Amino acid sequence: MPVITIAGNEGITTEAKRKMVKKVSKIVAESYDLPTEAITVLIQSYPKENVGVGGELLSDR
Repeated sequence: MPVITIAGNEGITTEAKRKMVKKVSKIVAESYDLPTEAITVLIQSYPKENVGVGGELLSDR
């Protein structure tokens, strides 16, 4: 069954995660013609001091 991994920096609320997981699960389930229960979504959160963009840490921006 499909497993979707979403990686980003911290700052998203639990309620926003619920909405995102529901929407992503629905669209992937429709694409695969599967029930949403067959979709697994993993959310990885990284603190800003562990993410570098353009040669600098997000925490330094």
